[in-house]
Amino acid sequence: MRLTTLSLLCFGAIAAFGGAAMGQLRSHDVALGLEEVGITQNLGAQLPLEEVFTNHAGEEAALADFLEGELPVILTFNYANCPQLCSLQLDALVKTLNEVPLLMGKDFQVVSISVDPKETPDSFGAFRARLLEGYSQKTGPSAWQFLVGKESAIQSVTKAAGFGYRFDPKREEFAHSAALILLGKDRTINRYLGGLNYDPQTLRLSLIESSDGTVGSLFDQAFLTCFYYDPDSNSYAPVALAFTRMGAALTVVLMAGLLMRAFRRARLS
Repeated sequence: MRLTTLSLLCFGAIAAFGGAAMGQLRSHDVALGLEEVGITQNLGAQLPLEEVFTNHAGEEAALADFLEGELPVILTFNYANCPQLCSLQLDALVKTLNEVPLLMGKDFQVVSISVDPKETPDSFGAFRARLLEGYSQKTGPSAWQFLVGKESAIQSVTKAAGFGYRFDPKREEFAHSAALILLGKDRTINRYLGGLNYDPQTLRLSLIESSDGTVGSLFDQAFLTCFYYDPDSNSYAPVALAFTRMGAALTVVLMAGLLMRAFRRARLS
């Protein structure tokens, strides 16, 4: 029983140390003003489609009007003068899309919204033109929309999408993360793909899943019944693996319950 008590004390010490470390990290983030920067996965959230933006061609309309029918949408937040991250992210996206056997504008749409309220259609449009030079397929003008808007509209959409960012006046740049946010036919958020390296297979299956079966083959639909998206590995895994993990989690819970029960008996004896 001493071993059981010692184990519980060790678990407590680890938890306390972890909590103190997290507290220090949070204090550090607050000091830098970075507590607002990051991604919150608001799965199932509806975007404020009534917010008004202007696209790269100078056309002003509600966000809903820039979304093509019921096509799944890849949504990103960027800005033209970003010193590095935005170019890295969108170049990686274009590279991945070249390996995805789906056509932008026909099977899906991409929408990029600038987080800079001072952005102009011309500057953001030039960024778009450079990126499309690397896309291997011919597309229409609405296949990839680049939108600029007022700060209130930008904040409304980024808040709904869980995209946190902050302007650093000293560096005159925006601190932000990188993620692909996938929207379904009903324009709710279906998936987040973070980082700068996107697996073509994962992105393709995510688009097919977000389309509710309107994109992809019968084989793709059959595949999705046997596999599920695993956010930990950022890829698709067999459904059987999910049951294995559930079993492992249940085992941990049962063991914890037995330990607590034994500990209580030891205290009473």
